[in-house]
Amino acid sequence: RSHMFKIEAHKTKSLEGDELTMELAKKHGCSYTDLTKVRLKFDSYDLDKSGLIDFLEFEHMIHQLLHCSTRSDLPKNRILRFWHEIDRDQNGSVDFQEFTDWYMKYFATAKQDGPIEAFYASFMPDFQRSHTLEALQEVIPAH
Repeated sequence: RSHMFKIEAHKTKSLEGDELTMELAKKHGCSYTDLTKVRLKFDSYDLDKSGLIDFLEFEHMIHQLLHCSTRSDLPKNRILRFWHEIDRDQNGSVDFQEFTDWYMKYFATAKQDGPIEAFYASFMPDFQRSHTLEALQEVIPAH
């Protein structure tokens, strides 16, 4: 009889996940299928399968997303900037909704502009994301 409760609890959790996925798909103007792919990405970065991404998992994830060949390719201050942005409630972990909002901001357009361009465009909200990295470099003074 206890197995019946486990099955019902799993169905309820799954339904909540489906409803959240539908809600996020509407919010971001994409299909349920697209958001399901984002969910699969989230799950692949959630290495301990806790349903949350902690900072160490996030570090691993950001290096993969930005195609860093070594850890030194991405300065710690940039990782922390991304972390503070993705962990909106500052509880030390990232849930699927936080991940989706952040991922869609930077990586949904990655096929079109690239993740690096999306990242730098985020520093200048008035600057259109359709600009290339070269256009951003013209606007940002050289050091």
